[in-house]
Amino acid sequence: MIVGIYVAGVALFTVTFALTRLPESVRDVTNTARNALQSVTDRDLDEHEKESIAQQAGLKLLKYFGVVTVKGVVTVVAAVFPFWLADVLAIVPWSASVAFAVRLDVLGITTLVLVAAAFFWRHWPTSRT
Repeated sequence: MIVGIYVAGVALFTVTFALTRLPESVRDVTNTARNALQSVTDRDLDEHEKESIAQQAGLKLLKYFGVVTVKGVVTVVAAVFPFWLADVLAIVPWSASVAFAVRLDVLGITTLVLVAAAFFWRHWPTSRT
C-alpha cells in the first residue's frame, strides 16, 4: 500500500511539474537576469538606459519570484496530497509514508526512473511538437 501511495505522489508531482511549466518559469528568471547583466555591461548604452533596463529587470524578477514560488508550492502540495490523504483515511500513517519516501534506495530508483523517462520523452522519435 505504501508503494502505491508513493507512486501516486511521484505521479502527481510529475504531472503538476509539467502542467505548471515550472522549468520554463525558471528559464525566464535566468534569461531576464542574463539579459539585464548583458545590458548593464554594454558600453554602448548610457547610464540612464542601463538604469532603466536594470529597474525593469528587477521588477520582472520580483514577478518571476512570485510565479516560481506559487508553482513550486502547488507542485509540492500535489506531491504530498496522497500521503496526507492516506493518513487522514487511516490507511498509512504520515510518518511511515515519509519514512519510505526518503529512503536512499527509493530516492535513487525514483530519480533513475524519472531521468530515464524524461530522456526517452525528449528523444523518442515521434511527431510530437
